[in-house]
Amino acid sequence: MSTIHTLRSAGHRGLSLLEVMVYIALFSLLMTTMLVTVYSLIATSDHTINSIGVEEEGTFINRKIGWALTSATAVSSPSPDRLIITRPDMGAQSPITIAEVGDAMTIARGTGPATALTGTRFTVASTTFAVVPAQNGVPPAVHLSYEIDGVPFIYKTYLRI
Repeated sequence: MSTIHTLRSAGHRGLSLLEVMVYIALFSLLMTTMLVTVYSLIATSDHTINSIGVEEEGTFINRKIGWALTSATAVSSPSPDRLIITRPDMGAQSPITIAEVGDAMTIARGTGPATALTGTRFTVASTTFAVVPAQNGVPPAVHLSYEIDGVPFIYKTYLRI
């Protein structure tokens, strides 16, 4: 005879109330742990996707500015949030103006309309362009700092003017 069978009379074949309560408590603990784990995975995934998107936006802006500065013959920054690049090889599409407008970084070619460089999902803020003149044998440079959704980005390049 088994131990459980000896503790019960021969007519009882179900679980006691205490056993049912223990099983329900264990099941509840297991489900709670599973739900917390799933929520944590989903939250981490969303954060990772957003971080990757911010990095891609910053990299795209930096590369676009690098492209605009290629073959530049003159660069100026009439205000901290605006950079004007003269490129004779662009013809009527010169000068190129890069600026923070609202929550976006924009580019305008010649007299054409400004086009957003960033998507509407992210906000650009605290843009500061600085053109550093050549000095002591160091070529002129462009410094740029900005934030995308609060993440700071810094871009610096030397010019071959």
